[in-house]
Amino acid sequence: MATQTPQPSDPISTGPRRTLTERVRDRVAAAGARMNGPTNSAASKTKRPRPNTLAAAASDLNGSADPEHDAQSLRRVYGEMRSKYQRYRKETGKSSVPALRDAVVAFKKGPSLTSLVGVATFLDERGLLPW
Repeated sequence: MATQTPQPSDPISTGPRRTLTERVRDRVAAAGARMNGPTNSAASKTKRPRPNTLAAAASDLNGSADPEHDAQSLRRVYGEMRSKYQRYRKETGKSSVPALRDAVVAFKKGPSLTSLVGVATFLDERGLLPW
């Protein structure tokens, strides 16, 4: 298995080896920070809050006051992982792992840092997570 070198533009890659949970948590936090750009006029309009199970599940991520922001961060990192695994499968011709499908279903059913780590485990075992 080839070892991937850290990307110099990725601040999360530096430092001693951390647990997968710490790496995923940091990646989700970085995704949230990237989303904190200039707000658009549509986002500034006052809207009635909708119940969102993803936002509620994500609120325990880092104690953020904005659970919808946390949910978007989780979804963004999940999307990165999904794309990476799809490219891997296309390149290798391998079929999906049933246990990974179970982890994905668990994430979609109850999105949280814990369920996202379950998905990340399969990608990390295959060397697909450079962070």
